[in-house]
Amino acid sequence: MEFREAMGVLFKGYLYMLIYVLGAGLAMLAIIYAALAAAVWASAWGKGFNVWGYLAAIVAVVVLYVVGVLVIFFRYHFRGFRALHRLGFKAAWLLAWGPVLSLVLMAALFGVAVFSAPAVLLRGDILGALAAGVAVLTLLAAAFAVGFAVLVARLALLRGLYRYTGLSLFNIAFVLALVGLVFYAAYYLYILTYSRPYGFAAPGPAVGLAALGGIVSIAAYIVEMIAYKEGSEWTPKAQPTAPA
Repeated sequence: MEFREAMGVLFKGYLYMLIYVLGAGLAMLAIIYAALAAAVWASAWGKGFNVWGYLAAIVAVVVLYVVGVLVIFFRYHFRGFRALHRLGFKAAWLLAWGPVLSLVLMAALFGVAVFSAPAVLLRGDILGALAAGVAVLTLLAAAFAVGFAVLVARLALLRGLYRYTGLSLFNIAFVLALVGLVFYAAYYLYILTYSRPYGFAAPGPAVGLAALGGIVSIAAYIVEMIAYKEGSEWTPKAQPTAPA
């Protein structure tokens, strides 16, 4: 896959993911809300309802949503970033494989929680609970580290693509992504600094920082998507020699 084709694949992936997350995400929330509302209504009127049936339906909807996200990722994002890595953009490797590793870690975390729950809840196994807690914290820390590495790799790739193509949208996406990361870092720093021993930090500033981070990150995503579109129509001068 050559450079412009990789750009086109990534543009399609970003576009389809945006449409899917907005459309399917809203549909998923509507279905979950309807299921919960039906359960509350049945309980209020003294009618019986199958709790496990409702939970199974909600889990099924969430699983189907996640499967759709994975299909789009592997069909477009994974292929596009791997192609960029083969062209010499080293940071693209983490963008292709980082989410896969995070998925494996989260699956392992879910497995630890499921298999340790009976021993902890039914038999009161204290040592089992401690071991499960350590395993969960370790997996969470590993997933966080991988996620942070992916964020850094995205910044490096955007910077490298701007240096290679000279397209200003890549630089704008880089700046917006960096600003969004700063807002999120400020949010977590505020929570850690001002949290009280028996309560949480004042929600106002924290919510504002998180909202600003979210808005800027969405803008960065859209600008990056358009940049890939421009990259698919750009005429390369030569194959990349010293990218990010």
